[in-house]
Amino acid sequence: MPRTLDIMEMQEPDYLATAIANKFVAWESARDRWYNNAKETLENLYATSTRDIFNQAKDTDNCTHIPKITQIRDMLITYYLDAMFSLPDYVDWEAYNEESLDINTKDTLKALMAQMLHDSQFQPTIRELVEDYVDYGNAFTTVAMVNETLKLESGVANVYNGPKAVRLDPLNVFFDPLAISFEKTPKIIRTIKTLGELVAEAEELPESAQVYKEALNRALEKRSRIRQAVSTTNAESIKNDICSIAGCGNWSQYYASDTVELLTFYGDLYVVEKNKLYKNSKIVVMDRCSVLLEEPIKNFGFNCNIFKAGWRDRKDNLWSMSPLDNIKGMQFMVDFLENKRADIFNYISNPMWVTKGDVEMPEYLYPGCHVGVDVDGDFKTISPDATALAADTYVDRYQMLMEEMAGTPREAMGFRTPGEKTAFEVSQLNTAASRLFNEKTRKFEMEILEPLLTLMMRMYLSDPTRVTRVKMMNEDGVILFKEVNVQDMAVQGRFIATGSNTYTERARQAQTIMQLYNSAIPSDQLVFNYFNPKVIAKVIAHTTGLDKYKDIIQPNARVDAELEMAKYQEFGRQQMEETQVRGITNAQQAIV
Repeated sequence: MPRTLDIMEMQEPDYLATAIANKFVAWESARDRWYNNAKETLENLYATSTRDIFNQAKDTDNCTHIPKITQIRDMLITYYLDAMFSLPDYVDWEAYNEESLDINTKDTLKALMAQMLHDSQFQPTIRELVEDYVDYGNAFTTVAMVNETLKLESGVANVYNGPKAVRLDPLNVFFDPLAISFEKTPKIIRTIKTLGELVAEAEELPESAQVYKEALNRALEKRSRIRQAVSTTNAESIKNDICSIAGCGNWSQYYASDTVELLTFYGDLYVVEKNKLYKNSKIVVMDRCSVLLEEPIKNFGFNCNIFKAGWRDRKDNLWSMSPLDNIKGMQFMVDFLENKRADIFNYISNPMWVTKGDVEMPEYLYPGCHVGVDVDGDFKTISPDATALAADTYVDRYQMLMEEMAGTPREAMGFRTPGEKTAFEVSQLNTAASRLFNEKTRKFEMEILEPLLTLMMRMYLSDPTRVTRVKMMNEDGVILFKEVNVQDMAVQGRFIATGSNTYTERARQAQTIMQLYNSAIPSDQLVFNYFNPKVIAKVIAHTTGLDKYKDIIQPNARVDAELEMAKYQEFGRQQMEETQVRGITNAQQAIV
C-alpha cells in the first residue's frame, strides 16, 4: 500500500494563522457575486469584439463591439480628476482648536503638504484610485513609509523619505460585507509574491526586524520540507490537496511553484481556541499556516489606517456598486442590435436565392448577367424585412440613456440638447445635470482624499527628529526655503479637499457675472452705480483663476497703462519731429 501524505499535518498550522485563513475563505465566498460582476465589467471595458465578452450573444455573424461603456468610463475618470485637481491649491487646513489657528502654521503645513504630494507622486496614485472608483465602485488605499533612493555613479541620492499613498487592489481586499461600517470591520489584504521577491525584501529590512526574518526563515524551511515530500509522493496518495490558492488548483501545484501567498490581517481578532483577543493588530500569515509578524497598529486617529470610497453604497452590504453596473445591460443591447442590423444588411446585399425547375445561374451575379430558366422554372430572392435596419434609432437611444444613467451630463460632453436656449437656461441645465457628478466627486474626496492627506501628515510629523526644508512663496512671488522642525508643527486638525467645491463654486460665480453683464442691469445706471468695480474685478480674477498672478488687480491700472502708453506715444512723436528737422537741416546744408 503506497504511503499517504497529509498536507495539513505537514503544514503544522499555527492557531492564529488558521483563524485568519478561515476568515479569508469565508469573506472570499461572501464577495463572489461582486467579484463575478467586476470581472464582467472588465470584460466589457477591454473587449475588442463581442467574442471577448462571456455573456454576449454568439448567434450573429458580425461581432462588432461598440465601446460606449469604455468611453463613459474614461470620461468619468477625466472629469473627476479635473474637478479635484484643476486648481493648484486643492487642499486646506482645518484646525480643531484655537492653538492650531495660527496663520503661519497653517501656511507652513499647506506648503509642507504640497511638497510632500509632489515628491511622493501623489496624483498618479489618486488616478489609479479614481479608476477603481469607476471600474469596481470601490477604491481602497493606505499610507506606507518609504525611503526612495537613486543609485548614481557618484553615490546614492535620496529621492523621497516619508509617507506615500498606496493603492490597494480591490480584487485583493477582503472583509465582512455585513459589518456595520468598513472603518470598524477587520480587513485582510492578499499579496502574491515570488520567493525571490520575499527574500530580497527581507534582506533590505533593518536590524529591528530580526523577529520577522527569523519567522520567515522558519516558514521557508517548512515550505521546503513540504515541497520535497510532495515531489516524491504519488498524487493519488496526497490527502487534503484540494485548495484554490494564488491561482493554483491545489496545494501540490502551489508548493511546486515559487509563488507565495501572504495574508495581512488588520483589526481586532478573537481566537476562541486560545481565549485571546488581538486588539487593533497587524498579522502577516504565509502559506495560510505560518505567522510571520504580529504587531499593534500605530494609532494616528484612524482604525487600521485603510480607507474605502464607494460610488453607490448598498443597503446592508459594504461592497458598493459601480456607475457602470447598471448600464452593462444597455451595452449588451447596443452590441446586439448593431450586429443584428449588420447581419440583416448582409442578407439584403447578398441575398439567398430560391430556384424552381432547371435554372442556370452564373457563379457570381452581376448587373446584366444572363440567367437561364426552363419553361416551368423560376427563381427569386429571400430578403428579410428591411424595417429591421431602423435599429440605429434604438442604438442611439440606448447610448444616450447610458450617459445619463452613469451621471455624465451630455452638455459637458460637448453635445447640445435640442432647442434654442437663453444663457440662463443653459447655465441652469448645466448646474442641474452636474449635481450627481458633483456629489460623487465630493464623496470620493470625503472618503478617500481627506483622511488620506491627514494620515500622511500625521505620519510625517510622528518622527520628532525630522527636520525638513519647505519650499514657500512670499507675498512678492519669490520662492524661499524655510527650515521646519516637526516639533513646532504639533497642532491638532485635519486637511480638507477643496478642489471640487472650489471648482464648482468658481464656475457658478463666473456664470453669474456673465449673466449680470448680459442682462439689462448695466443699462440702469442708478442700480449699477451701487456695484463696487474693485470688488467685481477681484471676483472676476478669482473665478477665472487669474488671481494667482501677482499684481493683476491694481487700483486704476488701466488709467496708469493708458498714461504710460500716451507718454511713449508723445516721446515717439518728438523723436520723429527731431528726425525730420535734422533731415531738413542736413538737406539745406548740402544745397549750400
